[in-house]
Amino acid sequence: MNSIEESERLAPEELQLARDRLANNTYIRKYLKKWVHPGFASSILGQNILLDLLSDDGSDQTVRKLEETLKEGEAYCQNFRDIFKGNPSDNADVTNSQILDTLAEVEGCSWLRRHGFEELRKLKQTALKSLDFAAERLGVNYAVEVTRLGIPQSDRKIVRPLENKGYFQFYGGNEALPNIQQSLQVAVNTKRHQLQEFLINQTDNIETIIIISTGLGILLARKYIRQEANVLPSTYGTDLQNVWKTLDQEAHEFPSAIVLLSGSNQYIQPAEFLVQGQA
Repeated sequence: MNSIEESERLAPEELQLARDRLANNTYIRKYLKKWVHPGFASSILGQNILLDLLSDDGSDQTVRKLEETLKEGEAYCQNFRDIFKGNPSDNADVTNSQILDTLAEVEGCSWLRRHGFEELRKLKQTALKSLDFAAERLGVNYAVEVTRLGIPQSDRKIVRPLENKGYFQFYGGNEALPNIQQSLQVAVNTKRHQLQEFLINQTDNIETIIIISTGLGILLARKYIRQEANVLPSTYGTDLQNVWKTLDQEAHEFPSAIVLLSGSNQYIQPAEFLVQGQA
């Protein structure tokens, strides 16, 4: 049973707060307005995670952080606007999934900037190339792929954020808890394949990074999820390490690193990646 009833509609004052925040936050309005607007049509709590965020009077800090992150992204990332080129679906679940995909790239872009990556640019998608970002750090060129937990093994790519008493679902379906390591393995394998396709025709020496977002940075907006966040699994670091070890066993040459972002927490393999080359 869900932690909320799907019939619970947002109150008029909550909807007004969301509208005010859209009006008062320049970059949220500029980049995310089209993703929020479908939620106003039905205004049912849990059907649009961005509307949930903007309508929650306890999410001031998250809204400010999102606004600042978007502002910095525009300033530091070339072609930043291309992250938002998609359009919302008529299906609320698909739209939420699209929102999570988009915000994962925003989060990945922010992480790269904060950790000293320069010449950061969003790469344009073509039939022959689907790389997310290119960047440079300490004289090394990097190709970066961003994804998120929650991508099922089918092509549906749908996540219902609120199921099973507030547990974050990495897969659609009825499982009580996600298998985090399996989810990480699927995400890494998918992105490694894309990186391999990209590197085939590259003559320059390019290092590679996979950044994975849990989506919790936005999903922790609503009060009822913040209250239940304590029961979420806390094995990200161990599971990421286990996935990295399986790649070591395959004598992998890429990626150079895997980064897992979960709210304010980050997990990196290999652990020494960010200090390499700084001595």
